[in-house]
Amino acid sequence: MSQDRRPRVVALTDVPFWKSAFGSHARLAALFGALTAELDLSVLSFAPSAVGAGSDRVRVVPHGSVAPLAAPSGRHSRRPFLRDRVRPDWLAAARGLLDAERPDAVIVAYLDRSWLLDAVPPETVTLLDSHDVMSQRSLSFARFGAAPSIAPTAMEEREIMAAYDAVIAISDADADDIRGRLGVPGVIVAPHAPPLPPPLPPSPPAPGPMRLLFVGSYAEANIAGLRWLLDQVWPALGGRFRLAVAGGVCGAIPAPPPGVTLLGRVDDLGAAMAAADVLVNPVFMGGGLKIKTLDAMAAGLPSVNSREAVRGLEAAVGGALLVADGRLEFIAHLLRLERDPGLRADLGAAARAFVERELSPARAFGELIAFLHRARRRVEAAP
Repeated sequence: MSQDRRPRVVALTDVPFWKSAFGSHARLAALFGALTAELDLSVLSFAPSAVGAGSDRVRVVPHGSVAPLAAPSGRHSRRPFLRDRVRPDWLAAARGLLDAERPDAVIVAYLDRSWLLDAVPPETVTLLDSHDVMSQRSLSFARFGAAPSIAPTAMEEREIMAAYDAVIAISDADADDIRGRLGVPGVIVAPHAPPLPPPLPPSPPAPGPMRLLFVGSYAEANIAGLRWLLDQVWPALGGRFRLAVAGGVCGAIPAPPPGVTLLGRVDDLGAAMAAADVLVNPVFMGGGLKIKTLDAMAAGLPSVNSREAVRGLEAAVGGALLVADGRLEFIAHLLRLERDPGLRADLGAAARAFVERELSPARAFGELIAFLHRARRRVEAAP
């Protein structure tokens, strides 16, 4: 085979990444877009809305359009954590596409879809796009008396990850956790490369109260964070601020207090950020990387965050991100930003510069792309 051909890769996912309801959608869209620019990528989608979802950037194959092949129920489908999640029609579609395309590598998103490995030919290089370390996420939720919907034990997660040739981690912190606590060595870091909107033009501070923005889907971590903000921080601000809330999380606040506007789901999050002075992200449980924080950084919008909200972005703390370890510090940061428009401008500029420098597509996904080129050579060299 030609040494110049592009690696052939198939991604298997039921995430409708072409939508923008969740940060995970945006991150997969950026990942698949970057891979398409460098490789021959097909995304086999099990999402109901996949028909017509492809674009000139990413090839999406709806699973219903694939001629299925019988896929045996193998050892992955029989794992206790996975067996109740198996969809035989998805397995058959995956087997059909992989038999037709013969890719060098297959990427499975996410851990709970790992039973799809039973459809992958044995010579194919396999990667898990983890997005979160699920057992670590469970520990984070447990500290607040909550439990996520996907909650493997550390042993279950370790055994599933060990079945792959490599695991894709969304941050250095997750990679360290996978290598250390879980003992899985083959880890690649591929975070997120948020799109860079046009920089906000310099302008004098808008008259009136400072405008805050909270963005979140209808997920337990976002609901708990927003309720904490409204219960613990908002009353202390004395009506000096205005807060806009965007996303499905609005459904958890049927009667917002004075000064709070519920925007609901927004088609143009960039416009909501352009209308804000500061993003607030007080989430205290979860895992992975907080995409809303990255989106604000890319837009040049300063932010006040909990410690959990900057997990994986520790290098930006201080110069580009403000972090509060409790209620009083959160309030103090907001009051300081209210008094100092110059600080707001400096933080926003530093945040955008961090994204431009550290999270370009080449920087964010370069390690993964290099691995996939090596995978192509490995498959070609196999007898």
